[in-house]
Amino acid sequence: MKSKKTTTLLRNCNSYTPSHGMIKPIKTYLERLCLCMILHQRFIELGEGFGDIFELCELISTNSNRLHKTFILSSVTPAGLALSFAAAFEPANDSNFMPIYICREGILQQGSDKSKRRMLFEETAEKTGSIPVYIELKNSSEFAERDLFYHYVTGILRLNHLLPPLR
Repeated sequence: MKSKKTTTLLRNCNSYTPSHGMIKPIKTYLERLCLCMILHQRFIELGEGFGDIFELCELISTNSNRLHKTFILSSVTPAGLALSFAAAFEPANDSNFMPIYICREGILQQGSDKSKRRMLFEETAEKTGSIPVYIELKNSSEFAERDLFYHYVTGILRLNHLLPPLR
């Protein structure tokens, strides 16, 4: 579905007639069109996963028709594996915003025993038909800013075709 803005730009692009003998390059219309269609993927941090994991599971259950993929992101720390749970959703209606909700590195796993919160997340995802993808990453503490960590994660997910590329 095209938004009104995209439809207007397409109409302007297809029926462009130069006025006053000056030809404006059609490129400007195409650039505007591309700007309207960029898919914005952004992480929305719910917390560190103690009580927030229940909120994430509720988001997955209530928005199961929009669920794109679920992820378990792990990083090595001196205390064990720090787990992050994330869920990516398709854009709502005609928007170009793809939210990725995350509970960042709040659950520690020592050894091969799964925590109850991890099992809850996996069960909720499987009920909606999504099998969580397990990915090992650098810890967010290795980055100077949290945004740099999220850019790093977004890049890894795109390179592995787990998130759609920018349109």
